[in-house]
Amino acid sequence: MKKKLNLLLMVLFAAGIAFFGLSGTESTDTPEPTFTHAPESTATDTPEPAATDTPEPTATNTPEPTATATSTITVTLKPTEDLPAGTTWTNPIDGAAAVFIPAGEFEMGNWNPDYLSTNEYPMHTVFLDSFWMYQTEVTNAQYARCVESGNCILHNTYDETTEANYPVDLVGWQDAQDYCEWAGGSLPTEAQWEKAARGKLTDRAYPWGNQDPTCAFGVINGAQFNDRDCPRVIRGIVPVGSFTKNGYGLYDMAGNLAEWVHDWYDENYYANSPYKNPQGPAAGTVRVVRGGSWFRFMDNITVSDRDTRNPVLMDPITGFRCMIQSRP
Repeated sequence: MKKKLNLLLMVLFAAGIAFFGLSGTESTDTPEPTFTHAPESTATDTPEPAATDTPEPTATNTPEPTATATSTITVTLKPTEDLPAGTTWTNPIDGAAAVFIPAGEFEMGNWNPDYLSTNEYPMHTVFLDSFWMYQTEVTNAQYARCVESGNCILHNTYDETTEANYPVDLVGWQDAQDYCEWAGGSLPTEAQWEKAARGKLTDRAYPWGNQDPTCAFGVINGAQFNDRDCPRVIRGIVPVGSFTKNGYGLYDMAGNLAEWVHDWYDENYYANSPYKNPQGPAAGTVRVVRGGSWFRFMDNITVSDRDTRNPVLMDPITGFRCMIQSRP
């Protein structure tokens, strides 16, 4: 009995060794972990706030205040120089005498409603700063100085012994302007020329008043114009200063030679002319000449007469005088 029990124990022991031996030699693979992919979170776009356009403010035009008419304002402007009207000064560059024209208003244009030349209307008030106006038209001798300086071109010939004091002619607009710039000035504007020609008078046809002109020397209404009684000396020209001066002390503002001025010509310029220091149109095709000449009739030598020339024209009936705004 005891032998059987021992045999049974030995069998059980051997079976256990076999079992555990096999278990020790067999590779037991540790299973790789199964990767469980966490599901990607569904992109939930946080919606941007809906763009709410702030409406632009409606432009509301603030009405400008309505101009309420008040009493008339008087514009007082300081003159360039303060001297008695008619004061004279000699320009050292060309030896010409210049006369002081004070600042102030004057009435420009034709006062006679029956006059046929409509380019002289309407009569209007103009204010000018003070300026100096040459007392006479530029002479042959004075122009010769500019030629000698190289600043002017001579287009005519004259006898130095007998014609030096005659006004220079055969000059174009640019010739005249070149001379005046050389002398320290400029051609006068239409307004400056007319104010100077009126000689302090208002509503008058000529520099001396309303009396018809005559070619007689030494009388208040003398002028060189196209009349059978006028002497014909050197194409009708007479020496500067041959007739009586006007109220400012200027000679030959009527007749002898017509005079170039600064302005381009516009027949209707007076309708829109500025009140202060008008300069004429910005452009044009012809320039204004003033004063009439020995070749024109009495109606064409008035202080308001407006004539024209091609600026390149050089003729024996046109000359010039200069204006200087202020002395050096």
